Amino acid sequence: MNVLFPTVIHQFDVPTFKQVQKDLIKCVYEERRKDPEGVGVSNRGGWQSSSHRFDKESDPLSKFLIEQLVNYFQKNRILKEGVKVRFNNWWININKKGSFNVKHNHPDSSLSGVFYLQCPKDSGKIVFESPHTFTRAKLYLYYNSSLRDSLNYHICMGFDAIPGEFFIFPSDLLHYVEESGSRKDRISISFNIGL
Repeated sequence: MNVLFPTVIHQFDVPTFKQVQKDLIKCVYEERRKDPEGVGVSNRGGWQSSSHRFDKESDPLSKFLIEQLVNYFQKNRILKEGVKVRFNNWWININKKGSFNVKHNHPDSSLSGVFYLQCPKDSGKIVFESPHTFTRAKLYLYYNSSLRDSLNYHICMGFDAIPGEFFIFPSDLLHYVEESGSRKDRISISFNIGL
């Protein structure tokens, strides 16, 4: 059996996250104080900041994201030599109890991602939908569960959010965040990268 045309999702954690977690969360709430209304792009019921440009000189959230992403790509030699990386934009998501993010993708980018700062129990999974759902919807039903599980061959797959963890995925991959059942805020930073 061969597996063709996989969808690559990069998942990694930041070992030193606990040392900076409180400071980063403080920055998040300062951003919300500056703009309590926020914007409503994919977030329903929670708070989403407007889009920010990456600025490692003056913005601690930007600086942290850039450092971690550059470190990951360089350390793991993910990209071919000579590929230019353009950090497009980032924004904050705060989901309170009952809030969620609708199914969406991220046009005009190559890769998109999310970094988790605070994820209480029952605050909702991030769910990725297979890019083959429309064309192969019935085929999923015919394979046995052992084969589907061994190949991650599902209509969609959900992942628990863990503080200090990154997910990076193709920007056209449809995804959403389940409704939060936690009374404590679920905080993440989403971002887009051009190659």
